[in-house]
Amino acid sequence: MDISKYWLSVKKQSKELTGVSKISAGIFHGSGIASSLESYIKAVDSGNEKKIQKSAASALKKTEKYLNTVHKKEVATGKKAMTKEQLKSASIVSDALEKIIAQLQDVVSGKADAGSFDRDSEKDVYDKVMAKAEAHVDMRIRVAKDAKGYLTAYKKLAAPVPKLEQMGKKYAKEAEKTKKSGSMMENMNAISLANRALDEIKTISAKIETHYSKHILSGKSEFMQCRQDFKTNDMPKQYVADYKKRQNAAWKPVTQAAEALNKVRHDVKAAMESASEHVDVAEGFSMKGKDPAKQLEKINEVEKAAIKVVGAANTASDRVENAPMKLEKAMGDKIPAGVLAKTVSLLEPEVKKRMGQFADAEKSAKKLKARVVALAKGVEGDAVPKAASKVDTLLDEINTLARKVATDYKLFTTKMVEAKKKLAKETQDV
Repeated sequence: MDISKYWLSVKKQSKELTGVSKISAGIFHGSGIASSLESYIKAVDSGNEKKIQKSAASALKKTEKYLNTVHKKEVATGKKAMTKEQLKSASIVSDALEKIIAQLQDVVSGKADAGSFDRDSEKDVYDKVMAKAEAHVDMRIRVAKDAKGYLTAYKKLAAPVPKLEQMGKKYAKEAEKTKKSGSMMENMNAISLANRALDEIKTISAKIETHYSKHILSGKSEFMQCRQDFKTNDMPKQYVADYKKRQNAAWKPVTQAAEALNKVRHDVKAAMESASEHVDVAEGFSMKGKDPAKQLEKINEVEKAAIKVVGAANTASDRVENAPMKLEKAMGDKIPAGVLAKTVSLLEPEVKKRMGQFADAEKSAKKLKARVVALAKGVEGDAVPKAASKVDTLLDEINTLARKVATDYKLFTTKMVEAKKKLAKETQDV
């Protein structure tokens, strides 16, 4: 690695830490180091000793000046306002500049020959890259193990949910019986117990969701940090293939554990939805009549659920809409057949998945609409019907999207047939 490439790699490391190329403390700003080092390398390549000495002295002067009068000063004055990532970035830059200065001083004084920047040996570079790479694999293994522990905890938390859901169903029927028999106290008790079952499921779901948000969804969680593959650009080529296999192997258990966690979450939410419906039924048989304020509160909850359903449907719709365009692009005359084959293999299962998600969204929309009708029925005043109409508006969006998705999917299947014919023809031509 020559000295100018070394400096560029240092800048890259710092950029990856801070997320920007010029962080707020002013690091790298107008240093001129890169250009002076490039001039030095050109002089070395020319073999002209005078040019080498002159360019080395110039690069040394600029680097020392930048380190002492700009970098250290800016870090010292901005230290309090800098984040941990920025401080670490600043430290990387300081160390690198010290190494560069030491190398250039040796060249200028005649202690070292001009040429490759060998402060870091090939082995040192390898060790540094592989240490980070192995840490990424280790993180995936650790996350998979943690996720299995979370799954055990979620299942334990969710264990009472099926019985609670059945309890809600039982007392919804009890509310109907007690209304027919005319027993006010028993009627109120049945409705109260149906509500209690729902509240307990809500508490369980809230505990699971809070934990899931912190340990899985949060950008600070190791789960999110290990999602992206480790970049192997700086890794010696002979190690890349084996590393990628191990990296992928470590990721598979993470995805399996995540799917299992999501199943528990989905089952609890489905039970909560059923328990909510049981409460609606129970309260429909209340001998005291429906409480408009309570019904309005429930319809507002349904509205929030409807907004999420519309969001999920929109996401699925966008993916289905983009699929034919991706196929069209991959079928261009100058595009390699391998690109088209890969696009087909990726898009077909992706679109099927999104169509399934859209179908689920449609089912959810119909259930929500039916629930709103039941909640608004028999309540005096216009507050509840007005709230119900807001939900209807949201769910009408689903119906509009459904027609659009059907059109997009038809176009996709047509393009898919064309793509497969083109691939078949190119295979025959070969």
